[in-house]
Amino acid sequence: KRLVRVEPKTYLALERTLISWLHIETVLAAIGIALLASEEAITRWCGYACCFAAVALAVHSARVYVWRCAGIQRKSPMDTRDYDDFWAPAVLLICLASVVG
Repeated sequence: KRLVRVEPKTYLALERTLISWLHIETVLAAIGIALLASEEAITRWCGYACCFAAVALAVHSARVYVWRCAGIQRKSPMDTRDYDDFWAPAVLLICLASVVG
């Protein structure tokens, strides 16, 4: 089994990515909570949708972080496709578009 040298900047980049996703989730949850204060039903529904999307993205980003950390700690060679996350940004965009639209 071939081991790969892992530089410290790899860990820092991984943590920076997690913090970036957590920032997006916090903003989305804050928007959802603000919308929940409304008395209109459709606005409250949008608030629930924002809060649900924030929680779902938090779970997803934590899962991806743990998975990538495990790969880095094993020092196993991983293809760049293993680090790319195409679905989460697309799902976030669809959630935001459905709430706004």
